[in-house]
Amino acid sequence: MVISVPTIYSQVRESYKIILVILGIAIAIQLSPKIPIEFFESAIVASTAIVILPLAVSISSFAVSRIYGGSKIFGKSYFILGISYMLFFIGEALFYFYMDPSGNYEHRIWAEMMFMFSTPLLITHIIINIRYFAEKLETYQKILLVVIPIVIVSGYGMVLLEAYSENTDEYLFNLLVIAQSAASLGFIIVAFTVFRQTALFVPWFLLLIGILFGTTGDILYRYTDTISFYDFADPATGLWLASSMMVIYALYKHQKSI
Repeated sequence: MVISVPTIYSQVRESYKIILVILGIAIAIQLSPKIPIEFFESAIVASTAIVILPLAVSISSFAVSRIYGGSKIFGKSYFILGISYMLFFIGEALFYFYMDPSGNYEHRIWAEMMFMFSTPLLITHIIINIRYFAEKLETYQKILLVVIPIVIVSGYGMVLLEAYSENTDEYLFNLLVIAQSAASLGFIIVAFTVFRQTALFVPWFLLLIGILFGTTGDILYRYTDTISFYDFADPATGLWLASSMMVIYALYKHQKSI
């Protein structure tokens, strides 16, 4: 179903207040470790939110899938999205319950693998929806899918090449992780162009913002973790939190739009 530009504008206006609230909450939690109170100085609020919110996204995705009754498109794709965020939650939980308390990061690779498996499932969710609404992609959409990952990975690779000059394996691993995040961003932008004049414009616009926040957070985290040491007060924290909350809101708007 195609909707008019004024209708789209009206729907976006209805969402901006929620977006501002989400950003405010994310920034407040990100800055909470700076509050001179012992409870906050432990970063327990920020670290707990980073773990809980992906779980909330996963549960919300499964709920949306159930609403659609296991349909071939929405039921299936949102179930896959739920699995994606469940893997993301497991990765964060490994840090929260085991590695951070013990200070032993010897088995960090297992958490990283959860993150790596999560992203292809996110991309699968997006592809299923794109294929349902567009029989084939336009030339400019195909270009976006190629150019966006190349630009992001190339920029990241050049910036951190010197930092990883003596550790090629870690350098390549981080490039792979960033490439996945960049690919997901490319697909979500293409999905946005597919749905821009449909009833699904607003939820996919919100999802675009959410994935953009998450991808930017991933890139900043990899950069910070390489040149120094990640801290919960870093911008990556706020971006991750805002990303999860935006995706939850997008899921809510999606099931309201159908």
